[in-house]
Amino acid sequence: MIANQLKTSLFLSTSTGKLIEKPLPLAVQEAPVFTLTALDYDKDGRKDLLLCGNTAQARLRFGRSDANYGLLLRGDGKGSFSAIPQQQAGFQLTGDVRSVLPIGNSLLFGINQQPLRAYKRD
Repeated sequence: MIANQLKTSLFLSTSTGKLIEKPLPLAVQEAPVFTLTALDYDKDGRKDLLLCGNTAQARLRFGRSDANYGLLLRGDGKGSFSAIPQQQAGFQLTGDVRSVLPIGNSLLFGINQQPLRAYKRD
């Protein structure tokens, strides 16, 4: 098996069905991403992205990859995204996040070997 690309990428579909790659902020590359949730987090009418992941139990020679505490990207409505600083976004997720479920004004996070965690959006 050969890997041609190891970065987390975003591909958007055009009206003709063609996929175009859109660059993501460098902060996305700091840890593995296992779940991507599209939502209007700041309620401005444009889709934002919440990326979560991490790998705490990796092979010893690679070590832990756990720098993602819940990365929120603000969408501009045209397919580009900018990272929201961690302190402003407010997420403090630790562990290997494998699922995110938005329900009403809450986000439920499924984290490996941990109880379900909930965050309430304002």
